[in-house]
Amino acid sequence: LISNVVITGTTLSNNSGTAPVNPAYTFFTGQPNYTADLQAGSSYNVQVTIGSFAGQGVAVWIDYNDDGVFTTPDERVGFTPGQITSAFGTGIFPIVLDCDPPLGQHRMRVRLNWNMAGGLIDPCASYAYGETEDYVVNITTADPCPAPFALSASNATTTSADLSWTAGCVETLWD
Repeated sequence: LISNVVITGTTLSNNSGTAPVNPAYTFFTGQPNYTADLQAGSSYNVQVTIGSFAGQGVAVWIDYNDDGVFTTPDERVGFTPGQITSAFGTGIFPIVLDCDPPLGQHRMRVRLNWNMAGGLIDPCASYAYGETEDYVVNITTADPCPAPFALSASNATTTSADLSWTAGCVETLWD
């Protein structure tokens, strides 16, 4: 059971409750909190809260080509590396958008499956336990000068450190 989906920094925030009353598949549309504007080449944190059953993996896809088929890995944009281990727990993971996807509205799928890591979930397979929620997202143009993300520092000394980051799309120089 998916009880809450949030994309941080957007309007998508859908609390569908913790009671297992939803069908196995729901297409949420028509409300401002059921959609998000997402900028191409950007990264967003997704928060998915599960219901009363622990051991759930989650994955997210965006149907960039609008063919009704969510392909892995081309259209998978993020997933939990393992399982959400506690009942009513929340998995927080990044989704990363392509640098040059088709702009405009596309369907986004959030899928939860019991006893499976998020990276192993098939977007369209039939599973005995889990839930699928679809939303419409609007992809906007990439920032012409995107900020790098996932900055980390290692091997720090009093005079130096090794820095690494994930580049946005096409930038090659940073200050």
